[in-house]
Amino acid sequence: MESDVLIVGAGTAGLTVAYELLKRGIQPQIIDEAEEVGSSWRRRHDQLHLNTYRPYSSLPGAPIPRSYGVYIRRDDFISYLEEYTANLKQPIRFGVSAEKIRRNGDEGWHVDTNQGEIRTRHVIVATGPERQPYTPEWPGQETFQGEFIHSADFRHADDYIGKKVLIVGSSNSGVDIGNHLSNVAIDSSWVSIRNGPTIVPAYVFGISAHIPLMWLKPLPIKMQDFMVAMLARIFLGDLRKYGFPNPPVGAITRDREEGITFGVDNGFVKALKAGRFTVVPEISSFDGQVVHLIDGHTINPDVVICATGYRPDLESLVGHLDVLNEHGKPCFFADNASSDHPGLWFFGLNSSIYGYLYTRKHEAPPLADKIARALQG
Repeated sequence: MESDVLIVGAGTAGLTVAYELLKRGIQPQIIDEAEEVGSSWRRRHDQLHLNTYRPYSSLPGAPIPRSYGVYIRRDDFISYLEEYTANLKQPIRFGVSAEKIRRNGDEGWHVDTNQGEIRTRHVIVATGPERQPYTPEWPGQETFQGEFIHSADFRHADDYIGKKVLIVGSSNSGVDIGNHLSNVAIDSSWVSIRNGPTIVPAYVFGISAHIPLMWLKPLPIKMQDFMVAMLARIFLGDLRKYGFPNPPVGAITRDREEGITFGVDNGFVKALKAGRFTVVPEISSFDGQVVHLIDGHTINPDVVICATGYRPDLESLVGHLDVLNEHGKPCFFADNASSDHPGLWFFGLNSSIYGYLYTRKHEAPPLADKIARALQG
């Protein structure tokens, strides 16, 4: 099967760049390994809300209805994606999994799929930065007698009523789970922290904290780091009193260097201050029900939830092309490309402190322009 442009992935990133290509008269072929749109959102827990402000969370050409509120519920966002896909009027081949991308001489690319080969001049990898949950391995982990899950498998806070929970990690996912658990009667619980996180409130003076964050965007990075830290301190207080170490770098810097975004508080910090969560250091090992910490102390949780991040899982797809760094992430993103691999693009795989959806909407037009020029040349 031949095409000028193939988009691998029909999530928000793939849909965003498809919209921009269609505006320029280019009809991309779109494939996705899932069976329906919004598959990654459907797998997330029941209480999930976007932590970005509604007007900054829409896809191009389709504002999200005000009736969906400030922070959009998971199910509402899935409905929005279904309607967006229908209005896009561009067929998507669901159930088609890209397995390997190979160079086709000077003519483009071969993409091997579970349903045959696709030849294309341009291939846009838009499979998302959170395709594979990452869980560290600790000595004795297999002996733990309680429930041990990744945050991706968290389903409903009510499942943990009366239980002692250890959350491992306190960035975006860890704080989100802490927010939900703070609304139910869990037993005394813990959060294990390796590096001091930055946590910001969901609201400041009754408005989404995402709004003042966007006002800071034109400032130098160090100034943004300072202002975000001040925002957190003013509205949430000095969390060092509760065991949080100072962040090693500012929130904006950490996002750029490590791809780790801050947490958005909506109840977790209040629960922390009330003593419902205790901050503990890193895990050293497991011994049955006992969790050993690196400071020599032990705790006995009923549940361990690893909010330890995700990986893009691109090694089998493009690892042979030498385009991934030591963390398995592409060396170039958005409208940037490698002269050694013309026509290969990675879109929606970089992190953004300003919100993934907002960033993709602004990254897509330059990429679509470059592809349009290349096809005309």
